[in-house]
This record gives sequence, structure tokens and C-alpha cells, in this order.
Amino acid sequence: MGAVERRQQILDLLCQRRKETIPNLAAELGVSERTIRRDIETLTLHYPIETVCGRYGGGVRMADGEANSPAAPSGFEPPG
Repeated sequence: MGAVERRQQILDLLCQRRKETIPNLAAELGVSERTIRRDIETLTLHYPIETVCGRYGGGVRMADGEANSPAAPSGFEPPG
């Protein structure tokens, strides 16, 4: 899975679940936590994704009131 596909999957998961932890996303997608963090940094440039600090309540979430299925951000190319 390439970066574009992985980022789209992260968006889909966040839209479905509203909130998730970085370790859970990394395990589910089979990549490192650092890779997820880089993907989240990129996605926050195009989408209202919030990171929440905290040992037990921390994670990543879509901002309240956002659409259930976002379109791919500009500059993303569809998987070939």
C-alpha cells in the first residue's frame, strides 16, 4: 500500500470511528507509528484533523461536524 492509499484509509477510519490512537492505526495499517504521525501531519494541511495529547485519552480525531467521507485532498493522485 502506498502513501496515498494509506492516507485515504486513515481518513476513512477517522470518519467512521471519529477518534483513534496512533498505535492502533499503525498496527491496523502495518506501518510504524512514525509513519502514521507523518501521514497525519500531511493530512492536517488539507483536513480538519485534530491531535489530542494524553497518555490515556490522546489520539487523532476528525473535527466535530465534518463530513463522513472526505474527498482526496488536492495533490493526491488516485491509486493506479
